[in-house]
Amino acid sequence: MMAQLINRSQVKRESRQLLRQATVSAAGMISLYFLLQIILNLLGSLSSRVDTPMLGTFLYILTMFMNVVLSAGFVLYCMAVRRGEHAEYMTLFDGFSMAGKVMGLY
Repeated sequence: MMAQLINRSQVKRESRQLLRQATVSAAGMISLYFLLQIILNLLGSLSSRVDTPMLGTFLYILTMFMNVVLSAGFVLYCMAVRRGEHAEYMTLFDGFSMAGKVMGLY
């Protein structure tokens, strides 16, 4: 089997074109995604300061679950942009519709 050479400049050109055609800008989606990740991480870190250990553990697991599902939503956004499909900000939350499968894969 022969290795296939990748034309780096062509791949960059195609990527830039796909990002220009995206419904939602990549910068906007990344900003929203990181903002939500920061909020969830702050909530997760506050879970250790809760007086009730059971509540703290529940809060930590809940924030971890939401982080994983939001990550899946971000991947769905990236895949939609790559395929040239319509992707809105709400695509970030599409992972929640298949949360069981996402957690199973995680």
